Amino acid sequence: MVHAKAVQMRYQKFKERQRIRDIQKEKERCLKRIAELEKKHQCTNPECPQIFSSSSSQVSENEKVENKIAEVKKDEEIFKKPKVPNKSKKFKEPVNKKAKLSE
Repeated sequence: MVHAKAVQMRYQKFKERQRIRDIQKEKERCLKRIAELEKKHQCTNPECPQIFSSSSSQVSENEKVENKIAEVKKDEEIFKKPKVPNKSKKFKEPVNKKAKLSE
């Protein structure tokens, strides 16, 4: 049962990371599109530049995405397996049988 729970948690983390990657790709695509529109847009109306400036909703959404990314990275560090030395390969002192017999 514990294994099933661990697998489920890993799958949820995978899906969350996948969703974050999709959001980042969409964000980059949107930013490129906005840059293209700004280049094409030539208007003398003083209110127009405000349309293309980043609105507070976009900023808050970007912050949410960045916070989620940081959270996922922290979770990945937690779920990393710690390196435990293999106990079967511990260093053993060589036994000098000849020295013991001569004593």
